[in-house]
Amino acid sequence: MVLESKKTTSTVVTATFVSLALLGVVKVTSLREAPAEPSGAAAALAAEPIEPLAQEGDGGAALIESAFQSRNSGQVVQLRGVVRNVLPDEREGPRRQRLTLELSGGRTLLVTHDLEAAARVPVAVGDWIELRGRYEWNNRGGQVSLTHTGAAEDGPSGWIRHAGTDYR
Repeated sequence: MVLESKKTTSTVVTATFVSLALLGVVKVTSLREAPAEPSGAAAALAAEPIEPLAQEGDGGAALIESAFQSRNSGQVVQLRGVVRNVLPDEREGPRRQRLTLELSGGRTLLVTHDLEAAARVPVAVGDWIELRGRYEWNNRGGQVSLTHTGAAEDGPSGWIRHAGTDYR
């Protein structure tokens, strides 16, 4: 009987040890797989993932056309288009990179990207870009600005995506 009791106790202890060891492995494994918490600027960039536009559709052209026709300003838009002109930087006030973007419907608009808040986007005529910013009506087709993180206090942050790189 004593021998049987020692055998059972030994089995229980071994099973407990193996169970605890497995739990330890699981904890170590899960710690290794967990991504490091970003800090500082990296945390700001990681806070809001960029949702790409669907490849189908007009890349936001209908939304801009509607805003242009109704002279609507102030709405956050997400667009895709081709760079038609790279203009000289705006030098009065905050430095801004300027370019014209042609949408799928043929409408062109001015894009101003704040160089004091975000990195310059290395675009050339003919490049495709995707962006999110605030649309402001004008009689030339409109303008999109606030294409950087933290730009819109009352809406989502802006950005420009070019050649797979996000500029915020």
